[in-house]
Amino acid sequence: MSTATKSIKLTDVGPIAHLEIEVPEGGGVVEITGANGVGKSIVLEAVDALAGAKPEFSRRDGCDKSLVTGFGATLTLTRAASRRGRLDCIAIEGSDEVATLIDPGIKDPEKADARRIKALLILIAAEVGQDAFDALPGSEFIDWDSVDRADSVAMAASVKRQFQKVAREEEELAANKAGEFDFSRKAADGLDMDAESDAEKLQAALEDAIGHDAAMKTKVGAATDARDRLTISRTRLTEITESYEGPSVAAASEVFAAKCNIANAVKREMNALREELAASERKYADASREESAAIIDCNAAKEHERIVAELTQVIEADRPEMPSDEDVNCASDAVSTSRVAVERGALVRNANLKLADGQAAREAGEAHAATATQLRESADACDDVLSNAVSSDVLRVKDGRLVTKTERGDDTFLCELSQGERCRIALDIVVARARGTSLEGRVLLTVPQEFWEGLDDDNQAGVARLATERNVLIFAPRATSGPIRAEAFAAV
Repeated sequence: MSTATKSIKLTDVGPIAHLEIEVPEGGGVVEITGANGVGKSIVLEAVDALAGAKPEFSRRDGCDKSLVTGFGATLTLTRAASRRGRLDCIAIEGSDEVATLIDPGIKDPEKADARRIKALLILIAAEVGQDAFDALPGSEFIDWDSVDRADSVAMAASVKRQFQKVAREEEELAANKAGEFDFSRKAADGLDMDAESDAEKLQAALEDAIGHDAAMKTKVGAATDARDRLTISRTRLTEITESYEGPSVAAASEVFAAKCNIANAVKREMNALREELAASERKYADASREESAAIIDCNAAKEHERIVAELTQVIEADRPEMPSDEDVNCASDAVSTSRVAVERGALVRNANLKLADGQAAREAGEAHAATATQLRESADACDDVLSNAVSSDVLRVKDGRLVTKTERGDDTFLCELSQGERCRIALDIVVARARGTSLEGRVLLTVPQEFWEGLDDDNQAGVARLATERNVLIFAPRATSGPIRAEAFAAV
C-alpha cells in the first residue's frame, strides 16, 4: 500500500496560528492531540468546512482572514467564506452521526436504537414523510395532529402505536360480534326451525280451533239442557199421571152438560111454578153447587190434558245430538295444539330474528377482524417504512429496533454486537452512501472526541484498519498535554 502523504494546512483559524496536518494517501486515522482549549475541535470544524459544511469557526484574533487548504480546495474566511478548487475526496455530511450510530451513549436499548435510526437517516440523507404512512392500509385512522412529523422515528412509533390501538379496538369489536353471533345461535337451540312461524297463519289457525271448540261446547250445553228437560218432563208426567183421581175431560164435560140441562129445566120449572119457588130455589142452589164442582173438575181435566200434551211434545220433540267424547276432546286438543303452535311460531320468529342479527354481527365481526389484521400488518409495515428509508443491506428496523443478520440469528440487535462490529457496519454504510455505486474516491470523516476516546485500544486499532482497508480518512481528536499536534494513528 502506498505511504505517500498529503496535507491540510490551517492558517489563523480560531486559536491556531498555523497547523499542517499530514494525512496518509491510503486512508486511516489522523489523531488531533493536545491539551484542552488548544483548538482540537476547531480543527474538525475547519476540515468539515473545507469539505463543504458551513464554517463554525472564527478568524484568529487580529487577523483579516483564515485559510484552510487541502485535498485540492481552499477555504478563505474573511467576513464571509469562499471556496476555490475542487475537493478530491468524498465528504460525509453529518459525520458526527457516525459515532451516534455506533454508540449513542443511551442506556435504554429502545431509546438508544431510536437515536441510532435518526443518526442513520441523517447519514444517508433519507427522509421519511407522512406520505409513506398514508400509503399504508388503514391510514385513515391516524390522528396526524398528535404525531411529531418532524421526527421520523417518533412519527413511525406514533403511527405504529395508533395502528396497534385501533387494531385492538377492532379485535374487541370482532370478539363482541362473535359473542353476539354465538348468543343468537343459542336462541334456536331445541327449536324446529322448519315449523310454521307465520304469525297471521298461526293466529288464524288458533282462532279456527277456538271457534270449533266453542261450537262443540255450545252443542254439549244444548244437548245437556234438552236431556235435563226430558228427564224432568218424564218424571213430572209420571207423577201427574199416577196422582190424578178425577174424571176425564169427556166425562166431566158430559156431566157438566147434563147439569146445565137440569139447571135450565129447574129454572123453567121455577119460573112456571112460583108456587114451588122455595123448593125449586133449594134445588137450584144444590144444582149450582154441583155445577161449580163440575166446572172445577172440567178445568182440572183440561189443565191435566194440556200439561200431558206439553210434556208429550217435549218428550217427542227432536233433541240435539250429543257430541261424542272423542269429538269434544279433539276440539279441545286442537285449541291446545294451536296455542302451542302460536307460542312455538313466536319463538321461531324470534330465533330467526336473532339468527339474522347474529349473522350480521358475525359478518361485522369478520370485517372488524379483517380490519384489525390489516391494521396489525400496517403497524408492522411502519418498521418497513423505516427499513426502506434506511435502504441498507446490513441493517433494518424491526419493532423500532435496529437489527442485523449474524451467525446468532437473522434478527440480532445492533446494540448486542461488539463495538468493533458496530464500527465496521457504520463505516460500511457511510462508505457505501458516500460512494454510491462507485468504489473509487477517498471518504473524509470526522468523529467526536468523546467517541474516539471511548474506544479501547483494540477497537481504535480496528477502526484504523477498517479505515485503511476502505480508503476512509478519519480525523479523531484526543486530549493530551502540550500544544496541538496532528499525526497518523499507528494501528498495531
